[in-house]
Amino acid sequence: MVASIRGTTEPRPLCYLECWETLRIRMNVQPHLISDASEAQLAAPQPPVRDPSPTPAPVWLQRFSLFILVLFCIYLGIIVTVLPWWKDIWDKNMFLTSHPQLWAILRLGPVRGVISGLGLLDIWIGVSEAIHYREQSTSAPTRRN
Repeated sequence: MVASIRGTTEPRPLCYLECWETLRIRMNVQPHLISDASEAQLAAPQPPVRDPSPTPAPVWLQRFSLFILVLFCIYLGIIVTVLPWWKDIWDKNMFLTSHPQLWAILRLGPVRGVISGLGLLDIWIGVSEAIHYREQSTSAPTRRN
């Protein structure tokens, strides 16, 4: 294929890989946009140095995030536990009735039981997080005599 680029006749590449050298020649104004492979190997990026012991969040933030997590888990668990057995909401749901194949499965009692079980599991996760909560101190421990 031949194309006219700025009055010259050059073969048009079939894909971007074929025009690599042409692109390198045309972009002599900005020589560092396309680097050689040897330069890339010489200037290999060094991994960032990590702090071996990151500082924990403040105690108030740890407690607040625990409160939000427990509240969310219990609230969502109650909704998911009760919703399948709430006739007015579950049986007259416009989304479920518009999908008859899904509705045929979700209206079965055992499937409702499994969904309620997931809600109970979510409540258990919230209570377990509250019971097993341990604060991480933000300062170094001090020794008292």
